[in-house]
Amino acid sequence: MQLRHLLPLLVFSLSLSACSSEPPSPAVAAAPADSDAAELAPFFEGRNGAFVLLDPQAQRVIRHNPQRAQTAFLPASTYKIPNTLIALETGVANGPAFALERDDAVAPPQAWWPPRG
Repeated sequence: MQLRHLLPLLVFSLSLSACSSEPPSPAVAAAPADSDAAELAPFFEGRNGAFVLLDPQAQRVIRHNPQRAQTAFLPASTYKIPNTLIALETGVANGPAFALERDDAVAPPQAWWPPRG
């Protein structure tokens, strides 16, 4: 499956597992869990994380640690993950050396931030 097909699912799973305080919609809750969920466990070894992937076409949900996925958390910088993948996929970013200039007028540096190096 190509990256562009996974991005909407990744965004959905991040929003569901990271910041949702509402229970999942009936369509998500009613979708059968996939037996592949056990294969995700090695990726979470030693970490208390959650993952939810909805495949609406196949009417299935793959879950790891569904109890944690039901807990509300601030999304923090999780949006950077799909944004980075989109930038790489579309060619906007060309690799690890790609950088964007920060506009201090839009968001001035805070006193508690580490100095730029």
